[in-house]
Amino acid sequence: MSTVSKPRPPKPAKPEPDPDRYGWRYVRVVAAHGTEMATRRVRAAEPTARAEAKQADAAARRADAATQRADAEAHARAAAEQRIRELEAELKRSRRPGS
Repeated sequence: MSTVSKPRPPKPAKPEPDPDRYGWRYVRVVAAHGTEMATRRVRAAEPTARAEAKQADAAARRADAATQRADAEAHARAAAEQRIRELEAELKRSRRPGS
């Protein structure tokens, strides 16, 4: 006995990339006779990538500043704790009988 199977439909083709993926922007253009017009242009990936790179740089600078602040606070805390130990030792020495 043989089995008859239905042929599978072909896989749909991958959609082509959308050229307007980044949206539109308006650019001011001065015509030859001196009037200004706003024309609609497709946003390119390059300006978007530059903006994303600027955001990444700003985030890295903020992270560096936070790390520097944390390091400075830790250093100040360690210095304060050392000074407290020195003062406590001096206080103990001054309380000893016969000093």
